[in-house]
Amino acid sequence: MSKEVSVQELLTSVIPNLSDIECTAIFHAVERRKAQIARQNVRTFRKGDLVKFDVRTGDVRGTVVKVNRKNIIVESALGGVMYRVPANMVTAL
Repeated sequence: MSKEVSVQELLTSVIPNLSDIECTAIFHAVERRKAQIARQNVRTFRKGDLVKFDVRTGDVRGTVVKVNRKNIIVESALGGVMYRVPANMVTAL
């Protein structure tokens, strides 16, 4: 039975010891997972849904205006600013 590795343990003990080939394999696995999350979000969200996403200054909450293939257009609840956000960065409220 394999032991689950925490993210912190992965960052501090496993990654520093990886070869170039192993790092590339992990990079591609992460990219595939991000694409999978984006596709799932595109299928999940509809116009009018309340969502949030993170920016440098904190969370932005708003309403979905349009769902594109890779991005979701969100109108901010404060000020009505429009954001084009990658679908893997958006979470439902």
